[in-house]
Parts: sequence; structure tokens; C-alpha cells
Amino acid sequence: MNKKLSRSVEVAVDPARALFVGKDVNGFEVSVDMAGKLGVPGGGDGFAARDLLLIALAGCSGTSFIAALRDAGQKIGTLNICVSGTIDANPPQVFRLIHLLFRVSGTDLDPEILRSSLGACYGSCSIAATLQHVAKIVTDFEIIESPATMTATAAEAS
Repeated sequence: MNKKLSRSVEVAVDPARALFVGKDVNGFEVSVDMAGKLGVPGGGDGFAARDLLLIALAGCSGTSFIAALRDAGQKIGTLNICVSGTIDANPPQVFRLIHLLFRVSGTDLDPEILRSSLGACYGSCSIAATLQHVAKIVTDFEIIESPATMTATAAEAS
């Protein structure tokens, strides 16, 4: 049997400022500033809604990526995900291409395992699964040296 899951959030709206403050069931809040879209003077009081979509994709895909790396025995030190998107010029201006660049550091990272772990971003991330209906999602990675590795390498060189 296919079990249905549900999620809910509550959003308080300040119409004068075009500010939407969402709160989840745990009490966490995020502000979405729609002043520019609604032509309200001011703004700068929160995220753009589109940026939150990219952040959600990074969080969901990043979790899948980390889990796949852990399952493969890879030890990650840091992970930074840069997300960019190309949007249609015509309304409703949806994303058509989204690029995620995973910048990862760690000990003895295997590039082939990193590459194969990117596949988890597509298979187990609900945000990616939703967005793939309208946008092509491209993933890539870079291995960066961690500060500890750079310090040890510099010490060995002297």
C-alpha cells in the first residue's frame, strides 16, 4: 500500500511590506521578501522565493550526496554547494537549467566514488525529483584541499 505523507507550514504575511514569514512545526522561521515583485518600496528583509528553492535543492541533494559518500566509506571534511539556475525570460519565469557544484574536501577522496555519489542527488532527493519535471539538473564536483591538509603539506615542504 502506498502511504501518503503530508507536510505543513504556516505563513504570516505583512501585506504592507510584502514580507512572508514561514514557520514550520518545530518553530523554525524563514522570511521571504516579495517587495520587488509586488512593487512595494523597500525590501531586503528576506530571501527571494526562487533562492529558497535553490537552497532546498542544495539541502536535499547534499544530504543524498553525503549519505552515498558515507556508505562508500569516504571521509568528508567540508562540503560547499554552489547552486545556479537559468530562468525563462517569459512568465512565469521558471527554472529550465539548474547547476549544482559540490566542493568537497576530505581524506583520501576517490574521484570515481564522488562522481557515482552524484547520482544519489537524482534518485533520493524529493526536491530534485519535483524540479526535474521542468528543469534539467546538472551536478558536478571539485575536490578542494582542506586547511588542515594545506597546513600539513606546507609543513612537510619546509
